[in-house]
This record gives sequence, structure tokens and C-alpha cells, in this order.
Amino acid sequence: MIRLAGISRTYEVGGEPVHALVDVSEEIQAGEHLAIMGPSGSGKSTLLHVLGCLDRPDRGTYQLDGRDVSRLDEAELSLVRRHTMAFDSFCRRSDSGACWQASERNVCSRSPRRCAWLHGD
Repeated sequence: MIRLAGISRTYEVGGEPVHALVDVSEEIQAGEHLAIMGPSGSGKSTLLHVLGCLDRPDRGTYQLDGRDVSRLDEAELSLVRRHTMAFDSFCRRSDSGACWQASERNVCSRSPRRCAWLHGD
């Protein structure tokens, strides 16, 4: 199971803060499908990087199978990726979305049943 609570991620670009994710909360049960869709710059890739333990949020918590992975160091994140996740090529639902399936060992599926929309402002 994946549980995100108040996830935020800000980058600095040209000396200015860019808020890629702001207070994202979601719960994805094992076997549940999710499509992440939105316009360019809405935070889709940043969210996928956080979900895949390739990046850490600035604020909030990310629990994967009951373990808070949002504060792990690089070595611990590497072990989580190696032993908990299997990555597949992302399927496309539209020109601006990627599909994920939350399960014990699989993080992508080709037929999502549920969509969550991310909208850029």
C-alpha cells in the first residue's frame, strides 16, 4: 500500500522557487490502479520520482507498505527500490499521463481503473 500525506517538493530554478508538488495526499491500495495526468509542469514526473523512491519530498510523509520511506538516506532508498519495487515502462493514457499500479512488487500496469488528476495553476 502507498500512503502520501501532505507531500510537497520545491525546486529552485534561476534563484526562484518552483513548487512542483504542494500538499499532495493519496492512498493507493495493493492491486489498485492509478493514472497520473495533467498538463506540462503540473508535477507528474516529480510525483512519479517520489513514488519510485528516486527523489524525496521536502515536506510530508510517504509510507510504502507501512514504512515511512520519505526520510530514508540514499543507501536505504536503494534497498527499497531493489527489494520492494519492479519498474515497467510507463504506459500512456494520453499525451500527458502515466499509469501506475500499486502492488507488492509491481508499480505499473497497462489498464488503470481509477484516475487522479493533477492540475497546474
